[in-house]
Amino acid sequence: MDIGGTIKKIRIGKNITQKELAKDLLSRPHLSLIENNKSDISMELLLSLLKRLHIPVDEFFFLANNYTI
Repeated sequence: MDIGGTIKKIRIGKNITQKELAKDLLSRPHLSLIENNKSDISMELLLSLLKRLHIPVDEFFFLANNYTI
């Protein structure tokens, strides 16, 4: 499961910058590390990011398990 990569694909698909997504939640560099799977993400932070991306949790996990380009 590619959690970080899926966050990145959704963010880019919605034309949201890392700075916009990270605002008041975490630093932009930390978001970059998460998106590149170089840092773990807590469930609390994941839920906050998904809310900001307007993606339901079940849809996100479906995409994380099945996303193809």
